[in-house]
Amino acid sequence: MTKTEELLKNISKQIDSLNIAWYIKEEVVASLKYLHWYKLKNIDKNMDSFCEYLIFLNDQNTEKIDNLCIGSWNKKDSSPKELSYFFAPEKKLNKEKEKLYIKKLSENGYELLTLIQWIKWVLVLSIDEFCNASKTRMDIHNMLMKRETESHKKCSTKTKK
Repeated sequence: MTKTEELLKNISKQIDSLNIAWYIKEEVVASLKYLHWYKLKNIDKNMDSFCEYLIFLNDQNTEKIDNLCIGSWNKKDSSPKELSYFFAPEKKLNKEKEKLYIKKLSENGYELLTLIQWIKWVLVLSIDEFCNASKTRMDIHNMLMKRETESHKKCSTKTKK
């Protein structure tokens, strides 16, 4: 095994251990397969920030899925959906909520596809940023992520009140 393959394997293990939607995990690993060792090394060097960012993307994904409407049942797309592939909430779902989410995903196929494509697009652009991550870029990224998560928390607490 080459050092590039070994580094990719180690990064993949760390990503696989995250509680995020499977399609995000798959997209990350698929994108990383085409990178040179030095770019993977940059990602590995900033792995904590990268994992935090992936969790942030998953939270965005979860929020978007929560906002999907439940419309009339679409019989054309009655194929079973594996919830963990599309959705990884922070807390374990009971069977009733899981059925509700599966129904929501089945009924909103186009919106789900659009959401997944958006997340994948953002992810690919983000991977490029982490590949070329200088100290200054990472400091800027961390500052922006901190600001974004703080504003997101403020918005979440306002809507709960």
